[in-house]
Amino acid sequence: MLKELNNKVPIETIINAVATDSLVDTGSLHCKQKLGQQTENIPRKFAMYCCQNICRFKLEEIKQTFNLNHLGSVSRAINDVKSKTLNNQLQRKFEAALKTLDVKQ
Repeated sequence: MLKELNNKVPIETIINAVATDSLVDTGSLHCKQKLGQQTENIPRKFAMYCCQNICRFKLEEIKQTFNLNHLGSVSRAINDVKSKTLNNQLQRKFEAALKTLDVKQ
């Protein structure tokens, strides 16, 4: 199973690593989608997942960093990533994040 980091990596480091790996701007990870926008922001959800499951940030900290209004939005995003990771849809991104953050499985 995945080990958590002994020392917390700053959230901004996680966001930068995910943005770099996903070839997106860090701003797209901080901003919530505009109403009516239908595309899923997988790198944003993945960054939230890494913050909670690898670095053990509290949901409240993640909510504030990603400009969300409700803790449920963070939980939903994390659960979306968990289900996709289990289905191997995000396995490459997951492995790249672990390598970038220097986490051993």
